[in-house]
Amino acid sequence: SNLFQIWMNRVLLLSIFTATTILQLVDAEIVFVAELFRHGARASSASSNRIPFNQTYKVPPSSLTANGGYMQYLLGAHMRKNYIENQHVLSPTYKEEEILVLSSRTSRTIESAYAHLAGLYPPGTGANVSNPNITNMLPFKFGGESSASTETPVLPFNIQTIPVYTAAEKDDVILHGHDELACPNAEAIQAACESTPTYLTVQNQLSNTIVQLADLLKVPVSKVNLRLTKKVFSELHCAQYEGFDLPVQPESAFWKNMSFIYDFSNVYKITYSEEALKAYATHFLQDLHDTILSVENNTSKLRLKVYSAHDYTLITVLKSFKLTSWECILNQFNGKPQTPCASTPEFAAQILWELHKVDGKYYVVMKYNDEVQNICGTSDGMCTLGDFTKLLKAGMIEETEFRRICGISEGSSSQKGIFIIGGLLMVGVCIYFMPIERKRRNEPKPGETGFIQMS
Repeated sequence: SNLFQIWMNRVLLLSIFTATTILQLVDAEIVFVAELFRHGARASSASSNRIPFNQTYKVPPSSLTANGGYMQYLLGAHMRKNYIENQHVLSPTYKEEEILVLSSRTSRTIESAYAHLAGLYPPGTGANVSNPNITNMLPFKFGGESSASTETPVLPFNIQTIPVYTAAEKDDVILHGHDELACPNAEAIQAACESTPTYLTVQNQLSNTIVQLADLLKVPVSKVNLRLTKKVFSELHCAQYEGFDLPVQPESAFWKNMSFIYDFSNVYKITYSEEALKAYATHFLQDLHDTILSVENNTSKLRLKVYSAHDYTLITVLKSFKLTSWECILNQFNGKPQTPCASTPEFAAQILWELHKVDGKYYVVMKYNDEVQNICGTSDGMCTLGDFTKLLKAGMIEETEFRRICGISEGSSSQKGIFIIGGLLMVGVCIYFMPIERKRRNEPKPGETGFIQMS
């Protein structure tokens, strides 16, 4: 038995040595990451407020809260640890050619992007003044410090500014393709889901929950339906993130039923029509496709592309990759056997696509909330770049089809105009600066074809 044990030990050591040697021989690195996230926790919308809470929000309706900003800061810090400190995908200090950040034009997504970037490049990573005489070169008399040195930080605490790009709502087909301003028929298509047999069946199935909610709101049952239940749960959900006193316990069956209604309604509304889903998702998938290929063929120096968006944006993407569906959510609720589907996107939910280069060949790994999603059916979750592009193209449609589905006439414009928004990243205090837009003539960067840059 001793000889056997010695033999086993030798086999184990040989296995470890062989595995280590193989890893050393393989030339593998992550060369690019695309990141799509939902904004952090927000205040409930102005149309909600059906439930009187003991506490009040300190921000306008639907705006990012301090807690939501902190969530995004932590997510950015997590990205720094993974892709700067561990994997060395990005440089330790900010380089403009390495990062491109897109946001939808809502305050909560723009502020989420800033908070996220503050975690990625925190205070201390910014630059110092390079010309000590710069204060004497202003076109007016400066009343502050009369001199600077090469030790003077550009901004207090060496804060690093990073541009965030956004587009007018009607042009934002990349991140807001599900919205009626980008897709005029979207509102009618989504409203029509409430007349489908599936939706009405679920509403009938949850009739007891609707009665409970009517009692909570002190309104007639006839005034309550799935749509109202979804809105009320959204209000409760926002309040939960703020630590408000809740009239319904999150562990209760009532809460869980409303949570299901919220998840089902969101996913069903956006995905029940397959052709509409493709219209909502096609421009994002096309942008992701073009960006990754521009990195692969060395026409772009990007190392990270960030998309700051909404739950519906993430839902369309998850469904396009067959990681979620309303059928799966319904089957899970009813206790039927079903392949596990991805959870619906909570605040600060994140999707990542890592482009790996292994011995000169490219592979893509997709992650959702830090877990690898096996979208290609491989043992390690890695897709060849060819297989990944096929998955992307399967969810895309031609521009003429997009216009037909969305009801956009050939004469109207649907440009992907992107504008830069300037702001300061502040850490440790909840200060956000309103973006300022000014025109500037710059050529588009690699990977942002059709974008208009402004600062």
